Amino acid sequence: MKQKVFKYTLEITGNQRILLPIGYKILTIKMQNLTACMWCLVDEEVEKEVVHFEIFGTGQPIHSGMGVSSEYIGTFYEDCGLVWHLFKYTGV
Repeated sequence: MKQKVFKYTLEITGNQRILLPIGYKILTIKMQNLTACMWCLVDEEVEKEVVHFEIFGTGQPIHSGMGVSSEYIGTFYEDCGLVWHLFKYTGV
């Protein structure tokens, strides 16, 4: 197993899917050069899986009680003052 830290960019809109190596570990989410980024510890030699994420702004409704489970990952900030919260879907 050869682990490395990889960066993945995020869209600050709705649902998104990211292809990640199985066994990944999310380290942090931050803004870099006006782009939302997520850094993960991964083994790039293992099989990959599609992981579903959603970003919500502070004060936006979060889809609870709709038969969808999610896990809070982290919060990040834009220079303009907006605050965003990343969630990962864990099941339906």
